[in-house]
Amino acid sequence: MDTEETKKIALDHAWNWFSLHAAQRMQTFNFFLIATAFLIAAYASLVEKLPLPALVLALVGAWISFWFTRLDNRTRQLIKTGEKALAICQSSIAKKAGISELEILPAVEKPTADAYSYGIIIAVIEWTIATVFLASAAYAAFRLSTIK
Repeated sequence: MDTEETKKIALDHAWNWFSLHAAQRMQTFNFFLIATAFLIAAYASLVEKLPLPALVLALVGAWISFWFTRLDNRTRQLIKTGEKALAICQSSIAKKAGISELEILPAVEKPTADAYSYGIIIAVIEWTIATVFLASAAYAAFRLSTIK
């Protein structure tokens, strides 16, 4: 196998790794949002008449939110690992082609002032949802305490 063929295999491998885990991250986040919508709907239908099950449901929602943040952290680590390999491949291609703009990853590593990284946005959403579930649990506990 010659050097060019090896570089092509390396690029394909790095891209496939990155692509798999980036897609997995978005699918997992979408699943989290859908699960959250179902949990919120179930909570809303229970809280006034059956506050104990609503309390349990809200705590489960907060627990799931916490674990989704852990899962997202791991997926982000896998993506970053793929990006490191891709950056090396991009550098090699850019030098060979004489086109420095092909070094895309270093150019987009830091978001611009008016943008945030996926990691920050996803974490804020997940922690906001966890907080909403905890507040909902507190409300359900309050409702439970007012039942005669």
